Amino acid sequence: MLTSVKYILIMILLLSSCDKRKESVIELKSPNAKISMHFSVNSNGEPWYMVHHKTETIIDTSFVGFQFKNKTIKVNHTTLLNMSLASGGGMAIHIKEVANY
Repeated sequence: MLTSVKYILIMILLLSSCDKRKESVIELKSPNAKISMHFSVNSNGEPWYMVHHKTETIIDTSFVGFQFKNKTIKVNHTTLLNMSLASGGGMAIHIKEVANY
């Protein structure tokens, strides 16, 4: 399931630079459907996720960001340059920070 989550996060990052007209939510469920994860991109182009266990919200709306050497960069302030997945499950993401708005 962790690999699936990585692929979904990659898709969210890629989709965050696309059409921002309608917010659609991607839902992933555990095999027994007790845990669900919801992913989307808001109208500002910021990717977010939520996690539920049965009917309880475990992680409320949390925005996806990156931390590099004690510096946090929000996704809507970056440009994706390159991304790749390693066979061992690791992920390499190369981004460029753009000026804050």
